[in-house]
Amino acid sequence: MHHSFDIQLAATYGINAAIIIHHFQHWVSVNKRLNRNQHDGKTWTYQTLDEIAAHFPYLSREDVRGAIELLCNGIGRRSKKEEKSFDPVLVKGNYNKKKFDKTVWYAFADESKFLNNSYERETSQIEGGDLPNPYGRSPTPIPDTKPDTKPDKELSLSEVSDCPSAEAADLVDFFLSLQKENNPKFKDPNKTKWAKTFDLMIRRDNRTPEEIKEIATWASKDPFWSGNVLSPDKLRQKFDQLVMRRKNESKGQKKNESQANIRENLSVFNQLKSENPGILNHMRVSGDYLLNTKNSKDMPLSINPNQFMQLFLQVAGVRPQ
Repeated sequence: MHHSFDIQLAATYGINAAIIIHHFQHWVSVNKRLNRNQHDGKTWTYQTLDEIAAHFPYLSREDVRGAIELLCNGIGRRSKKEEKSFDPVLVKGNYNKKKFDKTVWYAFADESKFLNNSYERETSQIEGGDLPNPYGRSPTPIPDTKPDTKPDKELSLSEVSDCPSAEAADLVDFFLSLQKENNPKFKDPNKTKWAKTFDLMIRRDNRTPEEIKEIATWASKDPFWSGNVLSPDKLRQKFDQLVMRRKNESKGQKKNESQANIRENLSVFNQLKSENPGILNHMRVSGDYLLNTKNSKDMPLSINPNQFMQLFLQVAGVRPQ
């Protein structure tokens, strides 16, 4: 994992604040390019404080909270000698659909300053892969700062299914790349719809992103399924069937490979026996094994032919000539 910050920002706002600015630069830029979370003339992103802090193991939760509050409040010049001062960098908002959702939304007070060519990064230098915002996933609500007697109600799956996760967004790009490999003219899909389906596969079907990628890759290379699994909906619908087909194919391939090895190794054994009469009489074929009748040692005929001779000489108890 590689984290970095802009030196100019660090000099102006402090290192912790510069790291947080970089964090928000990335996700606000992503949402802006996707035309997501546009409200009141600004581009917004939202995460809980704990989720933000989880990506910076070298900063405490309070370090992150303090940096965000500093950027939201700014620093006023308290005296003529005080040189360090700046206006608020971030603004907070609440555009949650549910009143009980306390998740804070963040935007830059001046996007033109922090999303221009000097600061915007096309790809994040803060790598983690599991931030939730490219498709606007609604994370667990931030509770009120003043505790009350009733805990905040957690969002149900039906209430958040329209807010796909970052993992789902990554799967959209991965699945689309597979289709483009097979068909460069593959029509660009509705990525939001695709992301919702992948999100359901992860959260409702309990599929891991790695498992989804593995099966999607196999399907894209299969002569039949590559032409039939062209969308996440179809992948989800046929997932269990694809898993079984892949397992059966793997078993069939291993069986065919094993049978081929047996035929090749048996041919080598018969040739050795014919060329060395009397020396290998104690070696017998027993099913798919070669058996040394003197000491009951055996070896499988199904092993890789490249390994056959070395093991055969050991089991047979003879030295190479």
